[in-house]
Amino acid sequence: MNTVRDLRWTVGCALPLVIGTVCATFGTMAEIRAVLRAQAACVGEVGVSEAFGALGWAASRLVLFPAVSVGSALVAFVFPLLGRLPWPAGRRYVDLAVWGLSAATAVAGPWVFTVYDLGAFGRAGCA
Repeated sequence: MNTVRDLRWTVGCALPLVIGTVCATFGTMAEIRAVLRAQAACVGEVGVSEAFGALGWAASRLVLFPAVSVGSALVAFVFPLLGRLPWPAGRRYVDLAVWGLSAATAVAGPWVFTVYDLGAFGRAGCA
């Protein structure tokens, strides 16, 4: 029975780590591409100054987006710890709820960051 609990614990801890890594790598490029495409669709042809500004913005997102992804994944590590408390430990429905909360928390930071950037920078010229 302990090996099953240990396996659940490992999956619960690995899930936010995997989600954070995927969001930090693929999510960064997807977010930059989505925002730049939204700007291009809204503004049309951009000049040199707008392109240089977009390059600076994209460079800042190469630093900030992985930091938000990792921070969100670190916050998601709290839920597997709650699942190890004596009263919920060993129950399957608690493990499933912990995994769901952990995955939702790990994705929430990058998702909110992308939605904010699409609203603030992607459609800023459209009005």
